[in-house]
Amino acid sequence: MKTKRAGKRYQCRGCDAPIEKGDDYYARSVSVGSPGKETWDRSSGYPVVVVHGFRMVYKFHAGCVVAS
Repeated sequence: MKTKRAGKRYQCRGCDAPIEKGDDYYARSVSVGSPGKETWDRSSGYPVVVVHGFRMVYKFHAGCVVAS
């Protein structure tokens, strides 16, 4: 995986230590459901957008071991 440079302060998901601005880190995303899928529905005559999933991004220190 390729590292990124932190533009602000984050929390490491692996060791709970802070990732300071300017440090290198890994970003790992996890999808729940189908984040790209949206459908339109009508509720009480009003159009409603139904989202069928979401995506979470976890950040890890460059030194932490990240499981694939």
